[in-house]
Amino acid sequence: MRGPVVNRLSLVSAAALVLSCALMVSAQTAAPVAPRVFIEDSLDAPRALNVVEAAGPLRPFPLGVHLVLRLPDDAGPELNRHLDTLVARGLSMWIALRPPATADGMTAWRSALRELFTRYPGRIAILEMRFDREPDAFGRFALQIASTEARAGGATTQVAVGADNAPAVERLAASLTAADAPYVDLLAAVGAGPHTSAFGAFSRAVPNGRLIVRREVKDREDEPRARVVRDVLTTVATDTIATVWPVDDTLADALRALLPVSNLLTHAIEPLDPEHGGPARLLVPHLYFWKSAKWVRGLRLTATEEPGFWEVNGYHLYGDPWREQRYWGD
Repeated sequence: MRGPVVNRLSLVSAAALVLSCALMVSAQTAAPVAPRVFIEDSLDAPRALNVVEAAGPLRPFPLGVHLVLRLPDDAGPELNRHLDTLVARGLSMWIALRPPATADGMTAWRSALRELFTRYPGRIAILEMRFDREPDAFGRFALQIASTEARAGGATTQVAVGADNAPAVERLAASLTAADAPYVDLLAAVGAGPHTSAFGAFSRAVPNGRLIVRREVKDREDEPRARVVRDVLTTVATDTIATVWPVDDTLADALRALLPVSNLLTHAIEPLDPEHGGPARLLVPHLYFWKSAKWVRGLRLTATEEPGFWEVNGYHLYGDPWREQRYWGD
């Protein structure tokens, strides 16, 4: 019989291999999705393209750029040149903008927004309406206008609401009602989270809504590459569908570190229903099928064997079908 640690590691390795194969198969049949990873950018100090170039030419998963715009003030040749360059590099956009300051500015604001969608069809993945405070009647009207423009012509742009900081996001989420639900898809949270309270309030108003997150420079709790990879691995098939990262000297390395899990970033992955073994299930093809556990919520590596349900009840600890290891003593 093999040692216990080898058994656990081989099981995990096999499960990971099968999961990877399953994802590669699904990549051949599923439709591409919007980016899960966005890079912070600005017109005043554009740096996103530098990160993309530093990450190298191999980019088998979609990337996006996050821009905060002041419309109609930012509209014009300089913005068009910058966005043209992003689009030429195959990057999608998460555009954040505030409502016009007054009703008199609504016509010019809407015209500039419409021009963006006309000039870059299919390239604006997320349109975020960012509020300084809980939206009043005029703010809600601006949200409705933005949502209408974003969805004109069957566009796939998702509409988000957000604020400048985490407490403001919580107040914003609590202020939403069912009347806002037809115009909103996403809540834009701020920081590392958890965002349980804000998203809970948002979900009561927008039952099918999802979460997007703006990470901050201060979110440096561990090694940068691990931080980004962990975010991808822990949010796939959850309500969090996208994260924007601030630019620093390590972000290009972090993007390269995502290459081994690029399938998780390329196609939509939804959780399994409980009746099919969800939220996740293992498939370990070289062992008896009871080793392919259902209803998996985590993996823990141990230095010693800890018999599970089937093993306590007489089934073999390892379960190699080629050795007929069905029961204790086999």
